[in-house]
Amino acid sequence: TRMSTRAITCMTALLLSLATPGCAKIEARDAIRDGNKLYNDGKFLDAIASYEKAEQLEPDGVTVFWNRACAAEAQVLKMKDPAEKAERKQYADMALKDFQTWYDRLEQKTPEDEEQVKGHRLAILKADERCDDLIEHWLERHRADPKDERLYSKIAAQYDECGKPDQYMEWIAKRTKDFPESVQA
Repeated sequence: TRMSTRAITCMTALLLSLATPGCAKIEARDAIRDGNKLYNDGKFLDAIASYEKAEQLEPDGVTVFWNRACAAEAQVLKMKDPAEKAERKQYADMALKDFQTWYDRLEQKTPEDEEQVKGHRLAILKADERCDDLIEHWLERHRADPKDERLYSKIAAQYDECGKPDQYMEWIAKRTKDFPESVQA
């Protein structure tokens, strides 16, 4: 029997709609591989563009966010010129957001995953010279674990690095007061 033109058109549309998600996923993986090669070649901006293409093709993927975050972080780390501050902030924001999106989308999170995100966050904040965010990070850690004596040094050092000598001295004194028996204090 002969199929009508309308039936053939409907079948073709159905087949294409079924094949498209698979094709998009393959194209997304290809874009990720291309991005990885560009990243390894030190072409971070081109890698970011490739990862953005992968995200458009497969928006619910996880890997692309980690990869783009790493490329954006690498771009931030290489931008040392003060004239690049606004652009560096843009890539720092991208990296911070993408690391968090990657972590949030993980099906099973491990303590190592959380530590990796924290480590990258600190590196980005430091490279982007975000003193207040860095201070807040260490204060949050202190609030979560006030008995961790090492955090007093981290907080004091961060205040010192940010040019806040009064707060630096405050945390040095606070450590001595809160840990009077400590050799470090």
